[in-house]
Amino acid sequence: MERVARAIGLVDYEVTYFEAMVQFGNAKKDSQKKKFLDVMQSIALSHKVRILDKDAFEYYNSWKNPVVRELAPMMPGAMPGEIAKMCTQEVSAIDIRKSLQFLERNGLLRQTAENVYEQTEKSVEGSQEGLPLAIRSMHREMGNLAIDSLDRFTASERNITGITMGVNRETYEKIVAELDACRKRITALAEACSDIKQVYRLNLQLFPLSKEIADNKED
Repeated sequence: MERVARAIGLVDYEVTYFEAMVQFGNAKKDSQKKKFLDVMQSIALSHKVRILDKDAFEYYNSWKNPVVRELAPMMPGAMPGEIAKMCTQEVSAIDIRKSLQFLERNGLLRQTAENVYEQTEKSVEGSQEGLPLAIRSMHREMGNLAIDSLDRFTASERNITGITMGVNRETYEKIVAELDACRKRITALAEACSDIKQVYRLNLQLFPLSKEIADNKED
């Protein structure tokens, strides 16, 4: 691998970065991908090189950033400790302060007065060209919070439904398109809401519960 890196003109830390990038791409487990991503980020910081979508990874790596981005503008003048108390999950004032600093530094929140924030955009979406690992991390964490919500909240405060069904690939693709259109319509409804009182999370999940059955038709 080092020979390949040097053959394409890379030197010094660029070789190490290239090796980590290749290992990141080949890694099968998220824990392995995270390990090599950390190496890439460390090299980038040391040599002042920007990694594409590094900030996206940090944004999606925890539920705190998306929640604080929604919650802070609802509470003008609130201190980090006050915002922390409004979260349904346990979080410290220090973590909230760090999240606010990250969101402001990366242009996801704008501070208009002391402890008064507004969103720079109504919604944030991860690009498919970004880090899939980061978005998988967020889905995993939000999925765990959804399970937790079954016991934490009454049925009037949460809505969890599901369907178990048999389909083929063509129908699967149609359902995915319908889910995508539904998500966009729901996003539009949320963006049109001006009197916001609470932060919610909507998970849209469609996943296999069996292996695909091969055709066994006779010729």
